[in-house]
Amino acid sequence: MNVFKEVADIQTADMLQLPVPKAHFHNVSVPPSEFQRDMVADLARRAEQVRAKQVEPHEDNMLTITNDGRKLALDQRLANPMLPDDEGSKVSACAGTNVQTKLIALHDLDCPWTLENKQRFISQIMTSKSPVRSAEDIDETALSYAGVKALATGNPYIKEKMDLDIQVSKLKLLKANHLSQRYALEDRLLKMLPQQIKLAELNALLNMDKRENEAVDSVPDEEPEAPERRAMGRER
Repeated sequence: MNVFKEVADIQTADMLQLPVPKAHFHNVSVPPSEFQRDMVADLARRAEQVRAKQVEPHEDNMLTITNDGRKLALDQRLANPMLPDDEGSKVSACAGTNVQTKLIALHDLDCPWTLENKQRFISQIMTSKSPVRSAEDIDETALSYAGVKALATGNPYIKEKMDLDIQVSKLKLLKANHLSQRYALEDRLLKMLPQQIKLAELNALLNMDKRENEAVDSVPDEEPEAPERRAMGRER
């Protein structure tokens, strides 16, 4: 990302600090229909089969189950077009609010990411601060077996345990990365740095010998006296 910033002028919201209206989010709980309850139970059955390795990954997997569950949560007709329209579904609830009648203007100044999870992923990269070395695409994360089980049973403790397990896994990964960096620095301190210091000392000695040899070579040799001149001096 730092290389990209060398050729691109990135101006993010935290850099511009423009006055923007405050967003108000409202979570509306929609009760499931009988069809949705049955289909959630079917999702749990499929998750059991995937966990027990009774199906091949190309036949069914947790990512496919998660995708079907999201369709079912949005509108049961997305999971099965033959099902009737549910007046209490999320789609019906959104259509009944008539948001378009209250909309004054819509300005898309950037890629209009409509998914909040996807936006959180993009925000990890498009920032004025030094970004992290890794970013998690939360939108593509598949539900685990415990998550599907919690949806099927309605037990909140299973969901809480699933969240705690995810946090523990992330902490273990952070610990492993920390230990890896620590061991790499220790190896550099105990092995690489002494070798570099020794090599630098040898280079300094070689340069010193080279300068001494050059100094000796620069001194001119004295010319010996001619024999005829010495002989003439003795005759006198």
